[in-house]
Amino acid sequence: MMKEAYRLNVAALPKRFEERKIAEKIAYNEHRLIDVAKEFSDLSEKDVEYASGARDVNDSHYGWACAITSQEIAYAYGPKPGKTVPITAEALPERAEDDLALTMIVMYQKYTCMLLNEKIHERFQGISAQSIRGLKKEALEFIAYGTLTPSQVSKWNNVCETYRVLQKENGVNEALDEIKEKIELLNEEQDHIDSKRESRVSMIITVFGFFSIIAAALQILDYLSSGRGVMIGGFVGMVMGILGISFGIMLRAKK
Repeated sequence: MMKEAYRLNVAALPKRFEERKIAEKIAYNEHRLIDVAKEFSDLSEKDVEYASGARDVNDSHYGWACAITSQEIAYAYGPKPGKTVPITAEALPERAEDDLALTMIVMYQKYTCMLLNEKIHERFQGISAQSIRGLKKEALEFIAYGTLTPSQVSKWNNVCETYRVLQKENGVNEALDEIKEKIELLNEEQDHIDSKRESRVSMIITVFGFFSIIAAALQILDYLSSGRGVMIGGFVGMVMGILGISFGIMLRAKK
């Protein structure tokens, strides 16, 4: 079942952008699915952030820009530096390949976080039978190997910034923090289970020791049955003392 969708829009424009604001306006209109040349703004939409390519040193123009929200990222591509011919419809998918891959990395992180949080919740609710150790291992491996910092994604600052904003708008960092907090809860639950297991093992050892003592006492009592009364009385007193100590250990183990 699809929990939600994230849309990536791309558009090819006939000219490069002299000002970054122009590129951002075009990307925003594309995000709103309206004519890119239309003058439009919406102050109620506060979750929109922008990124763009670097300004070319030769023509002093920008080649691309994108508008990023929590539901969509919209790219506007102009011609390549020194070119006046816009990107064709056939070449547009190839131009957007890297941007699509960047978006998919963030979506993978977002939805894996959602699934892990659900698994941990189901485990605590008793719906899932997955072991706590296995669940904790899965979460730690994802944090260690399934996430990337912006500097690991690209050496280009504008790509790193796009990635950083995508993570922010999709709540990836908050979801990772939530998983880390739940790992602490898993640790506490595992410690509680281990403590109960150790108590049961201690009680079993105590019970076996108790029966071993009784068996040994009966053997010795049989050996002493023909002896003096004082010897037998002393032995019985010693056995009672041992039994009292054993019962005390059992009571502490139950607690």
